[in-house]
Amino acid sequence: MIDRVNQLTPGTKPLWDKMDIAQMLAHCRQPIEVTFGNSNVKGSFILKLIGPLFKSVLYNEKTYTAKGSKP
Repeated sequence: MIDRVNQLTPGTKPLWDKMDIAQMLAHCRQPIEVTFGNSNVKGSFILKLIGPLFKSVLYNEKTYTAKGSKP
C-alpha cells in the first residue's frame, strides 16, 4: 500500500470515480484520524443505535475468515 501511495502524482488518473489525488488521500485519511482520536464523527441516530452491534462483531479476538474460505 505504501508503494502504491508513493507512486501517485498530481497527474495520476483515477481508476474509479472522479476524485483527484488530493481528494482521495483526504478521503483515506479521515478514518485514520478518527482511529487515533484526532477527529470525531457525528453519527446519525441509526448509527448510534446499531453501532454497538457492529462493534461487538468487528472488535473481538476471533480470527476473520471470508465466507467460503478455510480458516
